[in-house]
Amino acid sequence: MVVTGGGRGNCDLFASIESEPGSNQVSQGPTNAERIEFKKPRAGRMMVRLSPYSAYSGMHLSVYLQTTPRPAFRAAAGSYVGSVSVGIVTPSWAGLKGVIRYTTDGAEPNPDSPIYVRPLKVRSTTKVIAKSFYDDFGYASPAVERLYTISQNARPEPMQLGRSVDNLAGGANSSRLFVVDAPSAGTYRVSGEGRAAGSSILIARNRIPQTRSYDLKPRWFRSPSGGDQVIARALVRMNAPGKIYIRLQGSSTFSETSLMAQRVSDGPDLSIFAPSIEPYIYRRTFTPETEPEDDCAVKHGWAQAGSRRLLVFTLETRNTGGMDFRGPSNEQDPEFYEFDPCHQHYHLKDFMKFELVNQSTGAVTTGRKEAWNLVNVSRFDLWAPENPEGGPQTISAGWADIYGSTTPGQWIDVTDVAPGDYLLRIMVNPSRRYQEADYENNTTVIRLTIPADNGQDYQFIDYNINP
Repeated sequence: MVVTGGGRGNCDLFASIESEPGSNQVSQGPTNAERIEFKKPRAGRMMVRLSPYSAYSGMHLSVYLQTTPRPAFRAAAGSYVGSVSVGIVTPSWAGLKGVIRYTTDGAEPNPDSPIYVRPLKVRSTTKVIAKSFYDDFGYASPAVERLYTISQNARPEPMQLGRSVDNLAGGANSSRLFVVDAPSAGTYRVSGEGRAAGSSILIARNRIPQTRSYDLKPRWFRSPSGGDQVIARALVRMNAPGKIYIRLQGSSTFSETSLMAQRVSDGPDLSIFAPSIEPYIYRRTFTPETEPEDDCAVKHGWAQAGSRRLLVFTLETRNTGGMDFRGPSNEQDPEFYEFDPCHQHYHLKDFMKFELVNQSTGAVTTGRKEAWNLVNVSRFDLWAPENPEGGPQTISAGWADIYGSTTPGQWIDVTDVAPGDYLLRIMVNPSRRYQEADYENNTTVIRLTIPADNGQDYQFIDYNINP
């Protein structure tokens, strides 16, 4: 929308896209308060012309990009048992109430799609996609989608030691039951975190916990990460091999919740926290002849010169073990290190590996970043020391090292990757070069879809952290 206003006098406003403004797009009001709206403009350069009807001065000229509000889902995406009621609302916009249209077959809603009139009862795993349509103006909002994973199995679901079950959600009276094999006597840690204040964790040894019959019920505490995140932990003592049953029970709405059980070890235990990965596609142009950072990326082999589509993501490496992880000394074990000429310090080699696997062909596309510098960044365990003794290449117990999605080299080049369904596989300590208490939880896999190139610099993608 192009708008003029303020000042004195009178002028007419003309505007068009990629052509000289003419009479087809004109605003000729009695003052210089003019407005031209482009309902469905094509991409391109906008040209604006002011024509004085009489003398004018002190006027303001503005161009606005109006975006219609997206519909909002009342039920959080995630895993539910049996069914979930999905409500959708849309705010009014420019005094108009939008009509919500939706699909459940994966297609984007169009003007012929079903109109939402009441909450949808979802009884099987379904992706619901919704858009708001403002028919009077011919506008439609961007599409919003939510994936609801429905489990029909009321029996205990197996949970692997050291591997989190993520993206759990529910409401009042919802319930998910998990069982973990405890292969030996000892102490096991059961932990939960997320937007989980509307739920309870009930734990029992060798029997199914009920609302009024359980062994442990850990309290939720506010997470060190802040916001509405909460965290809980319980230590379960097993006097002999057996089973640990864990029930996540809803008292009100909760979402984005993770559960994990693990053996309390005497050593470090590294794993990638799946909910933090959050992959997306980013287009970047590498100009090594003018940009030093691009020059480093090309020399390292992380990128090729020119415009590239990159799959980027965040890597949060957690130490869930009972001892600090400390990498070998560069002075004593130089073979574990390589010098980074861009950052002017040494990085630890063979600590992380990530690759993209085509689910149809099995073809593998690998990331090229090969060395890392480890530090304590975030305390995820409320019971861990607030100021642990750090040091070079250290991740303390209860702490995480986080490499954000903008980290140089932390990407997989998908410029030449065909659209389709893939697995993103991330491995910490892939060669088991560094000593840990448990190596079985070192690989994290998420499913994702690489979309066709839409020409935009940023592309958000569909992914599922529970493959």
